[in-house]
Amino acid sequence: MKIHENSLRDIIYNKYKNNFFEQIIGVKNLDNIEIDDLYDFPKLLKKQTEDKINRLVENLLDLEFIGREIRLIKEDASTTRIDLVAMTLDSGPAIIELKKSKQTEREAFTELLAYSNYVCSLFPGASESTSVISILIAPMETRIVQDAYFQELMLNNKNIIALIPEANESETEFKFKVYYPHNNFYVTFSNSMFHDDSIRVSAFAFQLVEGWIDTYEGENGENSYVKDAFNSISSNIALELESHGYHAFVYGSQRWKEHHSIFPLPNVIYVVTLNPFINDIYGQHSWSEERESRLYSFIEQLDNKQVNIFDDIESTNTEFFEKSHIGFDSRLWDILNKAIDNSFLSRHKHVSKEGGSLSWSQYKRDMVESVFFHHFDIYQTGIFRKTILEYIQQMYKQGEDSEFYSDDLPMFAYDSYRKFFFNWLIIEGLGYKGEEDLNVSMTEVCDYCNCPADKLYIFSPTTIGEGVEDLVCQECINAFIEK
Repeated sequence: MKIHENSLRDIIYNKYKNNFFEQIIGVKNLDNIEIDDLYDFPKLLKKQTEDKINRLVENLLDLEFIGREIRLIKEDASTTRIDLVAMTLDSGPAIIELKKSKQTEREAFTELLAYSNYVCSLFPGASESTSVISILIAPMETRIVQDAYFQELMLNNKNIIALIPEANESETEFKFKVYYPHNNFYVTFSNSMFHDDSIRVSAFAFQLVEGWIDTYEGENGENSYVKDAFNSISSNIALELESHGYHAFVYGSQRWKEHHSIFPLPNVIYVVTLNPFINDIYGQHSWSEERESRLYSFIEQLDNKQVNIFDDIESTNTEFFEKSHIGFDSRLWDILNKAIDNSFLSRHKHVSKEGGSLSWSQYKRDMVESVFFHHFDIYQTGIFRKTILEYIQQMYKQGEDSEFYSDDLPMFAYDSYRKFFFNWLIIEGLGYKGEEDLNVSMTEVCDYCNCPADKLYIFSPTTIGEGVEDLVCQECINAFIEK
């Protein structure tokens, strides 16, 4: 587009002041997930993401612009202005930042987050997840902005919408197309985040505490107070992890009564978390050429880099990966130890306990750890909670004849959210999935034209001029050369 950004802002404010919602196009009609896809995490994640985007767009139905170029008071002498401010009845204030070109959309996204945070700071207790909608109007052609958008929308739980401006030939009328992440993104994200090596299991075993956490199998049936105690501990740990931003699930287990004489610490609290750094230490990112290229470009610019061979796999193994992984685990371990210690604070009783860890693949293979236990309620955080809730909701929507265990479904969905059985059905399937398993194309997308391409090329600033992280298809290269 040739129109100046200030002119575009003024057109939006003056022409669409009370009818902006009518100019929004490209809203997807979302179908239910097929029953065979319920165990397909990328498709569950895609549905969650697109559902949230659609809900946010619906909240713009009564949007009305109430200000433009709003100056923000800062301590220094610099001038900062919000492009547009609007109000909605359903979701409160909306902050809009716009950029018409790819070259400046990264700056716009950063500014949008800063402005929304500034507005929230004016009202103590307000947050970008509950109190304001952030709207980015930009081409959405840069991969770094696309990734950041998903991060803020789904992982940081912010209310943020991306709209792509489209003009008529004379650039006097505009439509705004809703941006949805490309299908390939969910595959790449899922395989990276839920690789078996990324999922870590921490286990805290402790003794029986007579009258409080003793044998679950009582003489007259199950001792419900034992289950209540486990659930209270698990719930408190999950809340603590949620407050720190960890993606995890927590549950308690007790070995069968006949094993208590063998194991002096028969009670166990399991904490399963995602460590985003661990799977890259040994080059496990190699399944995604696009991600590997961007990651390699980043690592190449760091000091103390070295290339090692591990298990016949060539990998970029640097202190960055190792120390990031160790630091992540150390912070997590400190939080868990404090949470466990706080759970057993007492003026009269000392509880013996031990902690350890194991890999996710090892845990899934170990039948002793998954079978010979009484498992109590599961408490999820972050992406685990979103996925499991989506899965259970889809199960009920599909109808009782959809699954072989349908007769075991509780009357109401709320009775399934914490049940070990329903949670485990989807949790045990997490891990790397290839293209043949997902039935989703692994083709990556060009950073310039956003089209799928079998092969992409990294360019330095001396060629395309957009930085080493840009991945460009052959057609865009040819177009650049012709210019």
